[in-house]
Amino acid sequence: MRSWLAIPALLFSLTSYATVVTFEDVTAIDIGVDCQTLPCDEVITPQGFVFEVSVPADDFSLIGVTAGGPTGNYVAAGYAFPPAGIGRDMIITHQSGLDFDLHSLDTLLFDFDSSLSQGISPLDIYGYDAADNQVAFLSLAPEGDGSDDWVNVVFDSNWDAVNKVVIENQVFGSTFGTESKPTYVDNFTATVVPLPAAVWLFGSALAGLGWMRRKQAV
Repeated sequence: MRSWLAIPALLFSLTSYATVVTFEDVTAIDIGVDCQTLPCDEVITPQGFVFEVSVPADDFSLIGVTAGGPTGNYVAAGYAFPPAGIGRDMIITHQSGLDFDLHSLDTLLFDFDSSLSQGISPLDIYGYDAADNQVAFLSLAPEGDGSDDWVNVVFDSNWDAVNKVVIENQVFGSTFGTESKPTYVDNFTATVVPLPAAVWLFGSALAGLGWMRRKQAV
């Protein structure tokens, strides 16, 4: 088989299976120290998923992979506390621009602590299509027992073929005003949605025409 025919088939096979992003294959850093010299505006995994923070990276809004999670490395957005009102949402896309089916993820859910805060918001997760229309939504409310816990979130079919996922950071009120909590994610599981077969065939046909023209020109 010609190599230009094998490439689409290979790409199709690579995007047909669920991918689990554990962040164990991404170098962990100390965000509070290393981000003084390293760019900390996005994390790109070997599986092609891109994790970004919702505002430009600066001293108050950072993202990076850190160690010490329940199963090892995890990605943290907005590790450094920002001034009141600055969000630290985590944005997840795929480097290819393709849609993906979101299956599950682990996240740290912060809870209400009456000794420190006056209430905390739920952790809200949004799904968007390629046209930036919201197509899915899930809200995780703390149990109210005062403990911060890693939770496993399983998504239904409403989260199939999303192009972007936004995890909105939790916010709590205290005597010092309103502050944002960081966003943590581990064990992100998704399946990249392959392009329709017709697109691959069209690309193969174009490649074949180009090869034939080069052959005729020789």
